[in-house]
Amino acid sequence: MTLSESLRTRPQAIVFDLYGTLLQIGRPRLHKGLPQALGVGYRPWMNLVRQRLLTSAFEGPEELVQFIVDELAPEHYPEAKQVAMELLTDELASVVPCPGVFSLLSFLKQRKYKLGLISNLTSAHKRPVADLGLSDYFDAMCFSCDEGITKPAAEIYLELCSRLNVAPEEVLMVGDSLKNDVEASRALGMKALLIGSSAGPVPTLARVSELGWMNIDGGDFSRLLKEGDRFELGKPDEQPAPRWVIREMSPLSREEQGRYNLVARARVAPDSTSPRTSGSGDTEMFAKRYLFPESAYVEDLAHLVWSQVGLSSCETAVVDRGEPLLIMTSVRGSKFRSDEVDPALAFEVARQAAASYIFANGDFRPRNAFLCYRGTHPEMTIIDLEYCFFNLALDLNGLENPFHPDTIDSLSKQELARRIRRRVLSERTTRRAMRSFFELDSLDSELGLAFKAGWVATFEAARAKCEQICRQLEDRIHQKPFLVIGTRSYRRAMARVDVEEIRARLWQDPEAIFPKLAAVKACVSGAAE
Repeated sequence: MTLSESLRTRPQAIVFDLYGTLLQIGRPRLHKGLPQALGVGYRPWMNLVRQRLLTSAFEGPEELVQFIVDELAPEHYPEAKQVAMELLTDELASVVPCPGVFSLLSFLKQRKYKLGLISNLTSAHKRPVADLGLSDYFDAMCFSCDEGITKPAAEIYLELCSRLNVAPEEVLMVGDSLKNDVEASRALGMKALLIGSSAGPVPTLARVSELGWMNIDGGDFSRLLKEGDRFELGKPDEQPAPRWVIREMSPLSREEQGRYNLVARARVAPDSTSPRTSGSGDTEMFAKRYLFPESAYVEDLAHLVWSQVGLSSCETAVVDRGEPLLIMTSVRGSKFRSDEVDPALAFEVARQAAASYIFANGDFRPRNAFLCYRGTHPEMTIIDLEYCFFNLALDLNGLENPFHPDTIDSLSKQELARRIRRRVLSERTTRRAMRSFFELDSLDSELGLAFKAGWVATFEAARAKCEQICRQLEDRIHQKPFLVIGTRSYRRAMARVDVEEIRARLWQDPEAIFPKLAAVKACVSGAAE
């Protein structure tokens, strides 16, 4: 394989440097303070670091410190050992992950990349890898103190490639050292990205979290979304849509991220170069990169449908510069809490529950619900709508192109029935989703009556626009890019049968189906959960 061919090949593995790339030391006490504390010159200290500390395994921090004192200042023992131990302990306690590290690694693993870790470090500096939970993300790791070899030696890179079972040409290396991480890996045929800046022709990142917003499958490392990019986003009735410019992107915290997708907070401003956009000042939006990229179009459509039936929803736009991403407005309010439910909120939860039932939102959960108040009136917004419109899990074996709607549309009713493996919207799963918000003691209680009223109200609102919405869905499923729905094992094109199912659910009697699906304790206790 030539180098140009390898650049067009998707990397099979991504290898990271550790300190300065994934982790940062808040208080680097050892290198700065130890030579002074021991009364030795900087050069003897650095010689010891390079020749022994980075290439030797010590059982624990105490053994490492004892070795340092014995080598450099045995005459000052035990005072020197105590000082050295305090410096090392303080340094290790200050180690923190760089912003966005966990969500980035999780996303890359979900995308089926092998992940490797390679670092020049002392055995004591390995501890934060396990303590912070980083080791769980990597398929193989090579540390200089264990291998007896330091970067930029080719042997340590080749050893890691062997453990990952990949050729160097199949690896992307990411690190903050031009010599150790970029030049050394490139010499072996790897692709490389530098964290920081470079005067030469080296692709760079300001911070490692930016990797999540790059197209890393090719050789140009193009940015899917970056500061300075412009996009159009506005309400459906705003034509032409207002135009915005991204001022800054920052990763969400580990707690804020979802399980599968990658989300960043985007500070945006009206595009002053566009006469179509008015207003001033920055505002907060969110950018979303999906495990399955085509899900961006599904969630974009779902938010539109939600707004058409009178429910609070995000304004969204799909931006495609090599992979479709979704940009969405910020959600007002805070996460839903079940301990604050009153009749008004029960009504609002029921409205969202009914929409999720009608339009098959397979991820209707409290973790996706945000609540704000307009005066005393609660308003709930549901996010993560990429699993909408999918109720029929079909056996796709033998279908030539399940990602084209005509393939599904061409199946006879008998063949379609034979291929149905399960329905997402069973009574059991719907009850479980509704019960995750709160449980009703009785349908005739104040909460129960409010919940029922909200449930019926959404059916009535959706029925009033049934033909408009169903026609809109039917038109969209045959437009490119086609809508792809479903979970990993059952992903396929959305087809007319899915719209027919939505229409059928819309015209069910909401008062008749509600008692079967409501989260009533008596009903749940009698079910075979």
